[in-house]
Amino acid sequence: MVVLSTVLYRDSRSLPDTAPEQTASPAHTAESDSSPNDPAPLPIRESVLRLTGQLGDGAPASRRAALKTLPPDLNPKELDAIYASILEHPQPETFPRRAWHALFSDTLNALVLQQNTPVADLPHRLLAIVKDAGRHRVLRDYALQQLLSFAEYRAGQSQRVGLLETTWQEISQTRDSFRGTYLLALSYQAGEPGWPAAAEVATKAWQVASADDAHVLSRITALQVCGKLGHREALPLALQIATDSQAHMTLRTSAIATIGDLGAEPERTLLASLAEQSPQRLKVAIEAAISRIEGKRGQA
Repeated sequence: MVVLSTVLYRDSRSLPDTAPEQTASPAHTAESDSSPNDPAPLPIRESVLRLTGQLGDGAPASRRAALKTLPPDLNPKELDAIYASILEHPQPETFPRRAWHALFSDTLNALVLQQNTPVADLPHRLLAIVKDAGRHRVLRDYALQQLLSFAEYRAGQSQRVGLLETTWQEISQTRDSFRGTYLLALSYQAGEPGWPAAAEVATKAWQVASADDAHVLSRITALQVCGKLGHREALPLALQIATDSQAHMTLRTSAIATIGDLGAEPERTLLASLAEQSPQRLKVAIEAAISRIEGKRGQA
């Protein structure tokens, strides 16, 4: 279930590179000499040059391979090069769409999880991608996933609370799949320090699942979250969707699974009756839901 530009791939604006070579001369004027106290120029190391397409053949496989040796202590100049060439760059004409999406996702993963210290401005940049309606939906969803990963693994408790609240404010009115991505991530950590309580997450999920104008992928995930978190208020909605022959098939499947999580004997009887008039795809989901209900009865 799972799920953001007018610059050319190689245009006249070259990305940051290593310090330019100096032409040797027999004498230097005072103005041309660097002060001994001036800091050394920041380098861009080879793997970053390969990742950003400034070195090597620039092919998708070569650029992704460079991630394996990406330094864990990227300096500001290297980060700027990565931002300009991947995070903020449109899909190059030489890249198939899937290859560009894969490079984008893998680069974000490396920036979030593989740096020795968290990249301080990364959450802001990721949220900007999520909000950019001009970016491809898949890239925006990848950015959201990595923003939530940053909140989980690289943020302190107070920063995490702020990130999660700000992110929800930005995506809560969207009509895309982002709310589902957000809710699913929170459902795994609900109630932990720095994370919303399970009841709060479940309430948000029920509201999304109930919204007819929400993206179907968000509704599918929201129903699953309601079931996972034991939000019984979602049971009537799940029953309504499951028995609606005009509803989206995957949404009905999700509703049936939620009935299995939340239902009891009356719902088991209803599901058994529903199976008699349902296509094979739904029958499989119904059988699994009935088994979960029967399993709960055995544990009572």
